[in-house]
Amino acid sequence: MKWTEVGLSNMGPIEEGKIGSSMISVFLGPHNSGKSIASRIIYALGQLGENGLTAGAAERLLEAGRGRGAAMPPLAPALIAVNAGIDICDVATRGAAGGGRIDVAVKGGRTASFSFASAPDPSLISFARSAEGAGIAVSEDTVYVPAGRTCIARAPGSRPPQAGGGHGGGAGAAAGRAARLGGPSPEWASGRLGDGARDMLARLFGGSVEGGRGPGGGAPRLRYRDARGFAAEIESAGAGIASALPIAAGIHGIGRGGTLIVEEPEAHLDPLTQQRMAAELARAAASSGARLLFTTHSEYMVYPLLSMVSHGDLGRGDLGIYHFGGGPDSYTRIERMGVSEDGRIDRELFEEALDALGARP
Repeated sequence: MKWTEVGLSNMGPIEEGKIGSSMISVFLGPHNSGKSIASRIIYALGQLGENGLTAGAAERLLEAGRGRGAAMPPLAPALIAVNAGIDICDVATRGAAGGGRIDVAVKGGRTASFSFASAPDPSLISFARSAEGAGIAVSEDTVYVPAGRTCIARAPGSRPPQAGGGHGGGAGAAAGRAARLGGPSPEWASGRLGDGARDMLARLFGGSVEGGRGPGGGAPRLRYRDARGFAAEIESAGAGIASALPIAAGIHGIGRGGTLIVEEPEAHLDPLTQQRMAAELARAAASSGARLLFTTHSEYMVYPLLSMVSHGDLGRGDLGIYHFGGGPDSYTRIERMGVSEDGRIDRELFEEALDALGARP
């Protein structure tokens, strides 16, 4: 589903907010404010067809002799939750009249709306999970890179350990599939990596990535060789390098019009490398015509983008910075920050941390 704007109402901790389709979207805000839920929902929307169904769900409906249109309105929310790896019982904000709602503006001026009841129909959840388990088609145009990356998914269809869940149905399995980087067959699973990703890693870390086989002609693998000549299997080369690999592969692997979603790309990176990462991602997105969305807790991932705006390397309209905020006893409201032509924003970043440090007069 190709969207131009996503509106969220009473979704998890989010009371309301809208997210536009800028080339680069950045989500800021405290923990448990809804950044991950919003990004996973956007990932899940990328898996839906224009009719609001996934391939697996459509096949199951045909097998059951039911028309697609008749089943789409109640089934689509369950499919979104399954694809996002979110328990559907945790999506709709409790106490909200009518439950949660997603309004999606798509190209051509149409709007698709999906409602989430506080007490969902278990049969719909079961059907969505069975469709997912039947070999649902995962879009390679939308790639999700989860937080907490410390090792690489090696075999096609394998799941990083932080994804959770086994190969069975359910939200845990859906989260694993959502985190299955690069589509059904990651490049590095065969000891290969594209030139664009290799060059990006070299600029970030100064070393090089080599393909090959393990001792005695073992399984294909990737090795990282640093500027000193020291080489190690990439999982052993340092958490920062292992963490950056799926990001580099993702941004250089999606096609024009695709979307790369990354949770906390700054994970395991020093401040200078974070700045390089932000600039590399922005340049790659602009070059490929792809969209980039990432959540972050680091100003080093934001200020390089603002600097690119000030120097004319990035258009003001190409950058959407969203703050997920609210009081300690209130739900989250998503607000888009204003970005000026000279790269300034209309509020200070991470102001709560500055206040705690006593860094402001």
